[in-house]
Amino acid sequence: MAVPPALLLAAHPALLGTPGEREAEVVAISVCLFEALMLAWQPGSTIRLDPRGGGFVVDPSRPEGSAPSFASDPPPVRPHLDDSAFTGVVYTIEGLAVSGWESFFTVIGEAVNGPGGYFGRSLDGLADCLNGGFGTPEQQFAFEWMRSAASRRQLGYAEAVRLLNRQPTSRERRARLLDAEWMRGPTPFDWIVSVFDSEKVPLRLS
Repeated sequence: MAVPPALLLAAHPALLGTPGEREAEVVAISVCLFEALMLAWQPGSTIRLDPRGGGFVVDPSRPEGSAPSFASDPPPVRPHLDDSAFTGVVYTIEGLAVSGWESFFTVIGEAVNGPGGYFGRSLDGLADCLNGGFGTPEQQFAFEWMRSAASRRQLGYAEAVRLLNRQPTSRERRARLLDAEWMRGPTPFDWIVSVFDSEKVPLRLS
């Protein structure tokens, strides 16, 4: 039978000495347990105390460089942007200029409406702008997100935690925050992409 992590911590040989020393060790070992769970654990593996003390061993551990194996919904299918058939305006989002949530809206605003331009400050605002009337032409238009991988890193789980911590407390917010802390589910990058999907505005991730 698996032993709860709390009991593993209590039984760890490092938890000796004065109360202050034990408190410091609990913090250090808890960090080791968290790192083992996040960086090495995979379905079917077990976590055991390191016989050398001071940490945990995952058996078997995940191969170095591989990502955590968390279940998630499949990515939505975006409208296809075919250069040979598309005749509308294509706006370019420069991914290297996106350093976080707020800067994304600055970058897309300037891409559409020039320096200081507005194109939403939230997901709802972005959806409104994608429906037209905020600098886009009446005919078809699309977006190309250049160097989107750089933006994906900036709009990852750490940014999700920061944004969710700013929202009013609710059951949904707590659930989403827990998912973000455990690096599962959609990220702010995914939130943004999903708005393009829902509004059926072509978006190419380059």
